[in-house]
Amino acid sequence: VGSEMCIRDSSYIDQFESLVKDVQQAKFHSGDIFNSSQKFTAWSERKHREMNEILQIIAMTCHFERIKPDELMKLVELFKLHSFGKQNQFLSPTSELVQKVTYNEITLLMISLSTTSLDSFEWMTQVVGKLDEPIIAMHHYPEHGPILLSWMLFKFAAKSNDTTTDHYANYGKLGSRAVQLNVFDFLYKMVTSRMFKDNSLVAKITARCIYDNLSFLCELFNSDGSVSTHPKVFELFSEVLKSPAIAKDFCKSEDNPIRSLMNSAMEKFPFDFTPLSIISQSLATASKASHKWVLEFIQSLPVYTEQPT
Repeated sequence: VGSEMCIRDSSYIDQFESLVKDVQQAKFHSGDIFNSSQKFTAWSERKHREMNEILQIIAMTCHFERIKPDELMKLVELFKLHSFGKQNQFLSPTSELVQKVTYNEITLLMISLSTTSLDSFEWMTQVVGKLDEPIIAMHHYPEHGPILLSWMLFKFAAKSNDTTTDHYANYGKLGSRAVQLNVFDFLYKMVTSRMFKDNSLVAKITARCIYDNLSFLCELFNSDGSVSTHPKVFELFSEVLKSPAIAKDFCKSEDNPIRSLMNSAMEKFPFDFTPLSIISQSLATASKASHKWVLEFIQSLPVYTEQPT
């Protein structure tokens, strides 16, 4: 079964490569001057729809099976070749179809680099060897932020048994670059886009991946609450908490490092009540169990009264 999965995956990657490299010559024919531009636009739209379908299939495959390091490197090269979908013919870089390609490519990489279910340090070491140089070079555009963040966490996990390396000095720079690119704001816009509102399996896997990355990030860097100071962290956190499965995990896992974000929200309350309110609202609407949990939690908060003068 595993070998068949790899064969199918490789075939989809080849199909995706042919789409990325397919270029349409914009030649206007006599008598067709008023229709050619529409035809070229329709051709490009069909191409991007097919790209999105293939990317989601590959992402699903990567969720259930480890992708070969060479194949992952090939995908990264293809993503860079067309600037994560933004370099294309006949479509605006801001069109919804192009945006979907960008989001699907980022999602695929985030899923492939997820650190929660990896049991092969040999595979992770091979991936680091293949991708470290090309990914480190990606630090110019907002879509690079989530990749840099995922890569930093992946390298931490891959080198977790290396006691001779200063992880925070070497890998923390990747996180700093991601923050400079407003990574949490980008991810928030991504998961609140229409593409992720269809309750599909890919959308659920992506939300879980973001949640797990936030958990690992808090474990590494949030001992002083610094993660919570970045713009849109609370908004992103509350958005993924709307998933019933994620909300259930959050409520029952008292030792999960991501609880520190809730603690930071509590520390801001009541002077800044927005973080705690949006987190509570997400938990209240996710499921009956999380609604009960957050209700009990809020009722246990201290009551602040105005002192007489």
